[in-house]
Amino acid sequence: MKDYIENMDKRRENIRTGKKRERISMIGGWIGKKFIAPLTFTGGCDKEVLNLWLEQILLPQLQCDSYG
Repeated sequence: MKDYIENMDKRRENIRTGKKRERISMIGGWIGKKFIAPLTFTGGCDKEVLNLWLEQILLPQLQCDSYG
């Protein structure tokens, strides 16, 4: 039992809370076999990031390119 408790204490020491490294996120569109409008950014994706991507990156590409 003592060995088990010592092992659990060692495990707890190895578990770290908080960010270990910066999050890098990527979103994009997929049409057919083509990846379009990629966006790579740091942090998470919320509705503001998604709306900006839609308005400024994805929709202009859909209006300019012909997918058919």
